Amino acid sequence: MNHSDSLHNETPLTPNVTSTSSDSLWYLSIRRVVLGLAFSLMPLRLLGLQYIVPTIGFLFVILGLRTLRHHEPWFQRGFIVILPLFGFFCVKLILNASIYQSDIYDSTIFHHLQTLWQIGIILFLVCLWQGLKHTCLTIGHPSKAGSALVLLLWYGFLSSLHGLTLHGWIPVLTLLISYIVIIRKILALISAISASGYEIPSPAHHVSDGILVAFTLTTIAVGCGSCYFFNQNYPMEWQPQKTIQNQEIQRIQTELMQLGVPEHILRDLTQQELLSCDGALRMVINIDEGLDPHDFRDMSTKNLVLTSIALELPNQREHWKIIHHFSWKEHSQFHGTECIQIWTPYRRTDSWWGKASEVTGQLLYEQDDQCFTALYYFLGEKTYTANSMFFGSQTSTDVFAAFSFPHTGTNHRGYLSYTIKELNDGEIIDSWINYCHQNAKRLANYPAQTAMDHRLQNSFHSNVFTTIQHALQFNPNANPLEPY
Repeated sequence: MNHSDSLHNETPLTPNVTSTSSDSLWYLSIRRVVLGLAFSLMPLRLLGLQYIVPTIGFLFVILGLRTLRHHEPWFQRGFIVILPLFGFFCVKLILNASIYQSDIYDSTIFHHLQTLWQIGIILFLVCLWQGLKHTCLTIGHPSKAGSALVLLLWYGFLSSLHGLTLHGWIPVLTLLISYIVIIRKILALISAISASGYEIPSPAHHVSDGILVAFTLTTIAVGCGSCYFFNQNYPMEWQPQKTIQNQEIQRIQTELMQLGVPEHILRDLTQQELLSCDGALRMVINIDEGLDPHDFRDMSTKNLVLTSIALELPNQREHWKIIHHFSWKEHSQFHGTECIQIWTPYRRTDSWWGKASEVTGQLLYEQDDQCFTALYYFLGEKTYTANSMFFGSQTSTDVFAAFSFPHTGTNHRGYLSYTIKELNDGEIIDSWINYCHQNAKRLANYPAQTAMDHRLQNSFHSNVFTTIQHALQFNPNANPLEPY
């Protein structure tokens, strides 16, 4: 006796008078699978629905297949395939709450897993098609489940577009409408099968559907909460400030104060930085509160003071020491990561200024009458490609400094410094900083993004981040020497 005969004997196909097409166990279970699959594969990226809707959809599919797998071998195979697929999806939901997600997603192993996930979805669609086709053959229904095969081909086409962007409403609407039509055809097929009287007995489950759903959602919530709690700030190595005072350092500080450098900024510079400023000839300074008066998204940035200083160093050809200093006048809510992007005078290949030193700097804050310092979590150059409405796609290389401040303490501050050299006479000095501040609480930052990632996309403002611009621009040949 073949498998079809055994299924026929175990599940009588005569219509059940107490069961209709709308309340039969088979219909309710397969409808869960189809609607859940429709939610899971929905090509929708809006208001976070691309995370919520597929989660609900996968749960529907699993709950439906828990019943169907006992009566159809292809649904049993589909159940085995869908479990690791949903597990991989849950892992991504949890990783999205961590600021280190991009490092994982960019890895070769993850790309291979993503490819296997796409193949797994295709295998599941094959199981669904064959399961519906076999059910039709079992009850003598004329359909061959062609609509499920079309869904398989539709998803295969969609997968081939991975990495490509559909432009315009017509392609997107065409894709969406065709998807809805296919799902409606499959729902019509299962309604016809159920109307023929096909029914299955109710299997015994050791764990109820409600407990299974509650356990799954709790696991996701705990995983995301752990990432939000432990993986939203950079691990900074704060140390008590070491102050080394000698006659040479005191002499340099005195000379720099005579030029007009604020004393509180001199106290923040390292000994190496002060020694590199020895013999400075001239100074120009620009102080900015740092808040665009027309931007009220984050009022805490009113507390941010940005100060830029340029010191002419004693060299045969002009050398200028640039210092960008920032400080928070009052305690600000530091929710995660901060970033500073520098547009140096030598960032253009045709610039008349060249790089004479790497960018250096440190961070500081006060707590319990003690000053603590730390190096930046990342300080160096990053090459990125940004799209602009006016200039199109452009690739640039800039200096970025990424860091996190503690949630406690006061007088959070820091600086970045570098030296430039003159290549051709007559060009102004133009040094910009873009300070990117996370202004929203952690739960709003999903998928989690760092301030540096935000700036690498050339974005200035969002619901999570605010970017404050500040520039030091002056003509070194002008007299008197003043910033623009």
